[in-house]
Amino acid sequence: MAGMFPPLAKSEWVNGSEERVVRILLHGLTGPIPGSEVKDIMVPMGSNKDEWIADVASYVRINFGNTAGVVTPEQVAAVRATTSKG
Repeated sequence: MAGMFPPLAKSEWVNGSEERVVRILLHGLTGPIPGSEVKDIMVPMGSNKDEWIADVASYVRINFGNTAGVVTPEQVAAVRATTSKG
């Protein structure tokens, strides 16, 4: 399973801007991830409600040795509104 999943533990992307994590959850991710050999695709999860996206983002940001804060549904709504493709 090595190389199949992006690193979550003490991840710069996870501990950085909450907007990045939310964008990835909403719209998915393709391409390389710095510090990882992941080559697969993460599917978009934007069909889920803002509260669900916020809960998942918050869980990842406060677990696995990460030190970032929680994400609110309002923050997710703001990212969704500014990155909407429709």
